[in-house]
Amino acid sequence: MASSTGSGSTGGRGPKRSPPGSTSKSQGRSANSARQAFEPRRDLAVPLAVDLRRRGGALATEYALNLSPGGLCLHLPRPIAVGEVVELGFQLPGGGRIETRGRVIWSDPGAGASGRVRFCETGIRFEGLAEADRSAILRFVRAGAPG
Repeated sequence: MASSTGSGSTGGRGPKRSPPGSTSKSQGRSANSARQAFEPRRDLAVPLAVDLRRRGGALATEYALNLSPGGLCLHLPRPIAVGEVVELGFQLPGGGRIETRGRVIWSDPGAGASGRVRFCETGIRFEGLAEADRSAILRFVRAGAPG
């Protein structure tokens, strides 16, 4: 998967930042084990660019709202079916590039004030994540935790 480059501009289609102190809708939605329920998670002040490849080979750059060693929450323009396996690639700020596969475990199209769906929050659980990458994500998450 090619890494993302460029000015970081989203061309008007990236997600808006959450107000300080807010939390993502994704908390508590995972059907995973107790490990994931207690896994540290970092809501991202600036969305993280993620290369997403779906079956059929379509590649797109999407944006993660939060990240944990177990998975991430993406803002997508259209929903992806629960259970679909995807390939993911992203650069941790101040760290290395992570490439892994994941499975969609929930999807929540939210309607804005106009009643139109603007983005669909989608939870993806990592599958086959290398232990070194899991540790790097854990360090990143813990570094951003309030002290």
